[in-house]
Amino acid sequence: MIANVALSVVVFTAMFTAYTYLADLLERVAHVPPARVGWWLMGFGAVGLAGNWLGGSYVDRHPAGATAVFVLLLDFAERHPRLKLHASFTDRFVDPVEEGIDVAVRIGSVEFLFGVLAHRAIGRERVIFCAAPRHLQQRPAIREVADLERHDCVTCGRADGSVSPWVMARPNAQIERRTMNGRIVVGNGESQLQAVKAGYGIAQLATWMIHDALRSGELVDVLPACATAGLSVSLIWARHRERLPKVGATLEFLDHALRAVCAEH
Repeated sequence: MIANVALSVVVFTAMFTAYTYLADLLERVAHVPPARVGWWLMGFGAVGLAGNWLGGSYVDRHPAGATAVFVLLLDFAERHPRLKLHASFTDRFVDPVEEGIDVAVRIGSVEFLFGVLAHRAIGRERVIFCAAPRHLQQRPAIREVADLERHDCVTCGRADGSVSPWVMARPNAQIERRTMNGRIVVGNGESQLQAVKAGYGIAQLATWMIHDALRSGELVDVLPACATAGLSVSLIWARHRERLPKVGATLEFLDHALRAVCAEH
């Protein structure tokens, strides 16, 4: 049983697609080591701007895994009734040391980490194409990628007005990126999910966001052979806090629980 203490947990996600470009640029021009690029940019408040300026491939304003992680945290809090849980969810850049965060669940790259932070890779989410049965009943059968062109699509829009491409697994382990002409374009996964459930078309979403809808039959998997691995899932914490009982217990619990979630999906 954990003593009567406060525990701060954050779930944060953001794919700064500009990252690779900026890492190379800053290393060559400013001699900034790639591992410190994120922190260097954060000091100038530039990360979010850079992501929008260069056109990020995926920025989900409502992290796809937030709901799944929060359910796990509630279970953890129930096991430790004297624990005061402070959970937050964001797509901004998080500094666990500066912000006093005990444990962070990172959905996305961890290339920005440096010495004072430790991390543990948990797994990867899986991204599939899905649609409501009533939409599929009104349209031609989908047997191959080309058939998608005859269906309405619900796509993810970027801040600059462009549309994030769909990523598809193809024969011979190839990956294809295809920008679709979406009937509905929205800026976050939760809104995409609502539109797909309402029968507005096909979307590409992470399975742990749509797990319940798939299980109930409200949504169905379309072109399963084209499913791809999505963002990585990791635990992050400050090294100087890892011996605290609350941090150790949280890491152990989330490690086991999140691995089970990633394996299931």
